[in-house]
Amino acid sequence: MAVPPVVVGLALLILLGESFVGKWLVSKNIQLVFDMKGVVVAQITVNLPFAIIQTMEHYEKIEPRIYLLPKHVVRQNLSFLSGLLYLYQKRISLRHG
Repeated sequence: MAVPPVVVGLALLILLGESFVGKWLVSKNIQLVFDMKGVVVAQITVNLPFAIIQTMEHYEKIEPRIYLLPKHVVRQNLSFLSGLLYLYQKRISLRHG
């Protein structure tokens, strides 16, 4: 069940206005009601559920095998780096010994 944006905005106005939350924020010198920071908070609150839904839908479409790719890449890079380290140590040992 979705809540209309107008209802969310009204709830935020009540919550951040004259409620204990709003009074606490004002006591900390944080003004959100009728301020640009409040607009940002409201936009995030209203739009975040839509972004989460879109993200979840796209993650569900990803092929499961793609999650194995980072392990493969890390293994390749670690073996490459360990090879470089071995060559570097070998070079130093040849210089000094």
